[in-house]
Amino acid sequence: MYIPTLEAVLSVHADQNIFIHSVNSGKLTQQLIGFNDEIVDAAFLSPAVYPSNASESSVHDNYIALATNSSLIRVYSTSGSSVQLLPGHSDVVLSLDRSAGGHVFASGSKDNSARIWAPSHSSAVSAQWTCVAFCEGHAGSVGAVAISRTHSDTDTRLRFLFTGSQDRTIKMWDLSDVPLTSDDQQVLKCRSLTTFKAHEKDINSLDVAPTDQLLASGSQDRTANVYEIFYRPSSGSRPPSGEIKLLGTCKGHKRGVWNVKFGKTERVLATGSGDKTIRLWSLEDFTCVKTFEGHANSVLRVDFINHGTQLVSSASDGLVKLWSTREEECTATLDNHEDKVWALAISTDERVIVSAAADSVVTFWEDCTEEYEQEKEAKRVEQVLKEQDFVNYIALHDYRRAIELALSMQQPGKLFLLFGDIKSSATESLSVSNGSVTGHLAVDEVLRSLSGQDLALLLRYVRDWNSNAKTSGVAQSVLYAMVKLRPIEDIVSAFGNESLDALSSEANPRKQAGGRTAFKDLIDSLIPYTQRHLSRLGRLVQESFVLDYILSEMDGEIFEGEGHVVADE
Repeated sequence: MYIPTLEAVLSVHADQNIFIHSVNSGKLTQQLIGFNDEIVDAAFLSPAVYPSNASESSVHDNYIALATNSSLIRVYSTSGSSVQLLPGHSDVVLSLDRSAGGHVFASGSKDNSARIWAPSHSSAVSAQWTCVAFCEGHAGSVGAVAISRTHSDTDTRLRFLFTGSQDRTIKMWDLSDVPLTSDDQQVLKCRSLTTFKAHEKDINSLDVAPTDQLLASGSQDRTANVYEIFYRPSSGSRPPSGEIKLLGTCKGHKRGVWNVKFGKTERVLATGSGDKTIRLWSLEDFTCVKTFEGHANSVLRVDFINHGTQLVSSASDGLVKLWSTREEECTATLDNHEDKVWALAISTDERVIVSAAADSVVTFWEDCTEEYEQEKEAKRVEQVLKEQDFVNYIALHDYRRAIELALSMQQPGKLFLLFGDIKSSATESLSVSNGSVTGHLAVDEVLRSLSGQDLALLLRYVRDWNSNAKTSGVAQSVLYAMVKLRPIEDIVSAFGNESLDALSSEANPRKQAGGRTAFKDLIDSLIPYTQRHLSRLGRLVQESFVLDYILSEMDGEIFEGEGHVVADE
């Protein structure tokens, strides 16, 4: 379809992708992806150069690469609508991993090969990645890739790449000659440095330690292996060389190991398995030091955040979970997927986590801990100020503001103590003779003028107090005052708004009923306890008469005894 305003031709393809080509230049100017299919891996990327009007931090991790059920890798801009499809593989791409700076990334595919992708140095506004090198030599699908993590300040070249395959071997590839940008570069074929028979079944995951000294592999054979890396860069005429040596095996999982990750600050290894658990292993003796349980299905991805104090994991149950490594417990569960969450990507500053799943959904999770703590502290300060105001109102006998403040704070304990003190002072001073129902005219006025929301809330507090014999006295006095001071129509209408009743609807869903239904439920809960209290008071009155009778009999015997003594004299 021709678009006159853009002077471009739009084409829609069977794979649900839309391409827009310029008529004048014939080049592709924009492409839109209609469907991602099943997403199996993801990695944050950064452009090779930055715009002159932007800081590095503002555009760092500004792109994300997705491996889907396709031979084409998708690279999305996280801050705009640009997207790029990267051709190169001839079969489905299974795995991704990025370099330390995030500029270059590697991919592994079912076509038994791995490829290295680098950004164009000439495009600063919209980065474009192309293939700069490839690795061929495996006899099976390449399901795991891991790039070296470090480089020196004087030498920014890549060092090596590890690939894990269905042929159960790990290969080490030399990347020292791979260019860091893709400007008019020919695709380089990488040289294999070593091949190591690693596992008895498919290799699912690889990870290189932050120091480039260790390599970890996870396999369907239920084990995770740790290797020591020996890499010697080129020197003069001597080409680079490398090998790996098995240091130990982590055994304990009951199903295959889907993912392995080294700790960023401590010598530990995290593994996620099909047995629904995450395990932390010591790199000193390769024993399990901690186990995390909580997922309902296979754990597919795991990684460290927050200086190694937390773990983030994703699983086949469609959930992303945050764990405290110290407490060994889940601190948060993130739910936005309907299928297996195969991919997790964490930004460099660890403030954004991306989860991608088989349901084609990519979710960005932002760390809001700082904002949450600030909001929590603000609420705490506000609570302290309100509690001080409440104490001041009581000292000044400003009962109206005290009651209204306690209701707004939803603190029935403070209200109970307040009404209890008023009831006690009224009983001691016999101030009921001044015409007050509660014993204090100001309190009467407060109860008479309460809003419908506060009235309904106070009646619920009365219901709760009435269920206990120790607090029933205050409950009955407040209930009596409200019935005497407010017409029944006001009390019923206070329950007419369902949103008001939702204040205390968490404990019992039936409380969500509005109007007369809610009022009837309240009365039904008040009547049996009130009848019980009335019966108890009746028994106390009867027992008091028995005490009076005993005292009167004792007084009679004393007087009669004195009479006999006088007569004898």
